[in-house]
Amino acid sequence: MIKSSAETENKIKAAAWEIFLEKGKDGARMQAIAERAGVNKALVHYYFRSKEKLYAAVLKDILNEVFSRLVNIPENIPFREFLEQFISSHIDFLNQHKKLLNFIIWELREEKDVIHDFVDEVIGNFESAPSEVFLRRINAAIQNKEIKPINPIQFMINLVSLNVFPFVASPIITFILGLTEDEMTVILNERKQEIFRLVWNDIKNE
Repeated sequence: MIKSSAETENKIKAAAWEIFLEKGKDGARMQAIAERAGVNKALVHYYFRSKEKLYAAVLKDILNEVFSRLVNIPENIPFREFLEQFISSHIDFLNQHKKLLNFIIWELREEKDVIHDFVDEVIGNFESAPSEVFLRRINAAIQNKEIKPINPIQFMINLVSLNVFPFVASPIITFILGLTEDEMTVILNERKQEIFRLVWNDIKNE
């Protein structure tokens, strides 16, 4: 029974996430979510009470996943390996959630305070904020002379921008270059090594 309840709850959340991505929070309807999940509307309300609570549950799951990917990378490995794992994990996540970035950008315009509250709540579940983990690892690499002296915040902004931009700009890139969706997927996967090579060659301490 517990397993069945968990499966139903996860099915509803998966369906809700699809609808939220398509319609946004305001445009999503509980009936549409129920139909996508293959359950009745009353069951959706039974598990989540309201659209707002369902939205919160879904978004917190996504935020927890992306933050976990960073904090779960071992800090005691060489920075070169840490960096390579971060880039690979980040791009894998973005590949799995291609519509997420545009959704977050839109929702931040409409629900900025709500999104910030969700982020703060999820970060509170970790021993250290993901950004603190990353900055701490960069500073340690500088002190250990693994990399050149750099501005850690500027480096983090540059790295995340390199990872994120092709996903945000994917419609423009595919249009300008005449790429198919499959060809773009191959290019996005190749970005892992391209970004790592570009960044590492710039910061490594020779």
